Amino acid sequence: MADRLRRRFFMKSRKIVVTSLTASLLVLLFYLLAKILIPFIQSFLWASIIVILSWPLYEKVCCKVKSRSFTALLFTALMLIFILLPFAYFVTHLVNEATDLYPVVEKTLKDPNWQENFKRHKTLAFVIDQGKPILEKLNIEISQIVSTVSRKTAAIAGAIFKNSFIVLFRIFMTAIFIFMLYRDGPKILDGLRTFIPLPNWRCRQMEQDIYRMLQAIFFGVFFTAIVQGIMGGIGFAILGLPSPLFFGTLMAFFALFPVGGAALVWLPGAVILLATGSVTKGVILAIWGGILVSSLDNFLRPILISGRSKFPLILVFIGALGGIMAFGFMGIFVGPIVLAITGRILLVFEEILHPQHPDDEPEEETTEPVVSKETT
Repeated sequence: MADRLRRRFFMKSRKIVVTSLTASLLVLLFYLLAKILIPFIQSFLWASIIVILSWPLYEKVCCKVKSRSFTALLFTALMLIFILLPFAYFVTHLVNEATDLYPVVEKTLKDPNWQENFKRHKTLAFVIDQGKPILEKLNIEISQIVSTVSRKTAAIAGAIFKNSFIVLFRIFMTAIFIFMLYRDGPKILDGLRTFIPLPNWRCRQMEQDIYRMLQAIFFGVFFTAIVQGIMGGIGFAILGLPSPLFFGTLMAFFALFPVGGAALVWLPGAVILLATGSVTKGVILAIWGGILVSSLDNFLRPILISGRSKFPLILVFIGALGGIMAFGFMGIFVGPIVLAITGRILLVFEEILHPQHPDDEPEEETTEPVVSKETT
């Protein structure tokens, strides 16, 4: 009897030790795996976004070419030529303009006659007389913001040039991931479905949510903001104002905000032009900004987003802005996707807690899937 108890105790202790060692080994392996994969996560996410948005077009071409590898190589080259390389060129010129802008801003703010020019205009003189302390405080804040943005962008420029090899390596890895996802996307997606404890039709619903949300972000938020920034930069360039690329980028960034938008950039610029005696340029910039920049938000976004997403636009904005604050620029896509996945999981829990027809599988959605079956 004692030997049997001793044997059972030994077996239980051995099982506990083996389980603990196995769990510790798994934790260590997952930690090492995370350390290995973290440097490539950003490149993989950008590649995934590009592939998902362009997947319907890729499938149509792939059906005609009949070769997934060749089509994947072709689309990877096109994405590299038309997206990644122009983006690198844009960032380089942007930081160059920011570097050149900083001394101009510093010189303008040190000019003693800059504030006095406001008083030469009757319209602005009334504002100054009624709220001079507020205007002065606002002037200090504006100067600090512009100086800080210019200085930090110049610092980013130096970091980019110092780490140019890393930037090129990330572009290369993004291109590699794009090719892999184009060629083996259906297989990768099928493998991921096996780890999700949901039926296949639930997984397809989640894929549809991600695809719709990405479309809503790209067309309703990202693309609209880019168009506004381009139009604003063109207006600055036509009027001969300094750093049109820099201010156009600022307008594109502020266009992401539902309140104020690009007007937070071009409107102060028009006021400064009026105050410094450039009345014609100030009026033209105000008209250009009001009609060809900010008004685009009112009719371009509904046209681009119409029929592409069932998500409320305010939800897309909250996800994009919260994602930017949490994850940086990548968050403009990651934030809304997290909201979409969370919303779908909450719906699953709601149906589990309050089942109506548990044995009935819902009808397939007619929207084009993110990744269809592999083309033969």
